[in-house]
Amino acid sequence: MPGLANARPLLIVNSLTRDEHPLTVPEEETLSEIAARYAPYNRNSVDYIWKYLGRPLDMSKTLDGNGIKDDRQTLASLELPAQEWGTPKIVLVYV
Repeated sequence: MPGLANARPLLIVNSLTRDEHPLTVPEEETLSEIAARYAPYNRNSVDYIWKYLGRPLDMSKTLDGNGIKDDRQTLASLELPAQEWGTPKIVLVYV
């Protein structure tokens, strides 16, 4: 997997079934590439709108390109415990 050194945690939540699946994704991977790796959990994921904080995401862009910033360095510099950082959550909304 490319970019593993800069891999980020991500939680994908299916709003229809309430299933949650954590993934670790390279920062340069687009949402379409993430969706392809998520497909074993939900083969119909292309029928969903992928959203972050209620905003639809551009599947051709990366997490950062969609405004989902990686704040881990900032949080670490503030000396917050890693278990308190939280994981970005993408919600899949069935259409």
